Amino acid sequence: MPVLTRTDARNLLLAVQGLLTPPAAPAAKPDVLAAIRRMGVLQIDTIHVVARSPYLTLFSRLGEYDPTWLDEHLAEGRLFEYWAHAACFLPIEDYPLQRR
Repeated sequence: MPVLTRTDARNLLLAVQGLLTPPAAPAAKPDVLAAIRRMGVLQIDTIHVVARSPYLTLFSRLGEYDPTWLDEHLAEGRLFEYWAHAACFLPIEDYPLQRR
């Protein structure tokens, strides 16, 4: 059975979340959707001090980006809101998985 060290496990989790390495290039609108797909969901948190949580989460993964891109993806139907333990944005291709 393979053994995973704590360091390897930590690096794996950071890589999956898009936090292990800095962005390679300036962000573009498709990068917002790609980041959400990589994370699986993007939690919506209505309480904010600096900015809304989804915008900060994306900034931590993409660097400087245009926050309107998230809103545009929602308006264009590429994302949808769903209660997945908490209010979240999900990629539209996951919609069939959420239907009951």
